[in-house]
Amino acid sequence: MLLLVLLITAITSRMTPPQAPFAVYISTSFPDGLGELWSLVLEAVVARNDQIHVAMTGEEKTLCCAGVAEKRAVFDRVYGWLRSLATEDERRAVVRALAERYHVDIAAICDQLCMG
Repeated sequence: MLLLVLLITAITSRMTPPQAPFAVYISTSFPDGLGELWSLVLEAVVARNDQIHVAMTGEEKTLCCAGVAEKRAVFDRVYGWLRSLATEDERRAVVRALAERYHVDIAAICDQLCMG
């Protein structure tokens, strides 16, 4: 939080008239370590494995992702499918299952990137 205050102070002290209004929004879930950066969790799952198994559209799919090009393709495919789901809760449930299956710590990603 101190870093945020210092940042706001630095920005506002450099403004010259006319001063531009701005707003800062901080989701409390991220500083509290409760946020789920699901796209980054998906990225970690794909990056750390040569193949993943994911239940897409009602059936279990095995997706090979051994090389860089395959990893990009698998990420894009799963990410696009996740974005097509009706609710955020559905997306999070799928990503939580992947994180559990492939031992990716969701809270650690949030902690490292948001408050680390």
